[in-house]
Amino acid sequence: MSRPPTPAEARRMGEQGGSALEAERLAFEAWMEGHCWALGAEWTGTEYVAPIEKVARTVDINAMMTRRMWAAWRDRAALSYAQEPAPVLAPPVVSVDCNRAPQPWPDPGQAGPPGRYQPGRGGGGG
Repeated sequence: MSRPPTPAEARRMGEQGGSALEAERLAFEAWMEGHCWALGAEWTGTEYVAPIEKVARTVDINAMMTRRMWAAWRDRAALSYAQEPAPVLAPPVVSVDCNRAPQPWPDPGQAGPPGRYQPGRGGGGG
């Protein structure tokens, strides 16, 4: 299972852009089709361009939307490929001493162990 990208990784990807793998482009077009969204542009082999953009000095808003969505798809895919797999952490070793006397719960006004929900200290509607 992979981890989400860090903000720094995402910023770098936005600045540099990801590589355009043909398999990702085809998956993107299938995803668009699955949503019943028109591409609004044609793939030229390097980018999406509307026919009107080829003959006139204009920006087609539908082609621009396709380019934005393609960039987001392509970059997110590239981020997931670039990630190191999350380290596999061994579960903690817990030993139980059945001869030890039970310990009382901490006073509600005191902080408990890290990570334990504390009513009134955040971490959920308490």
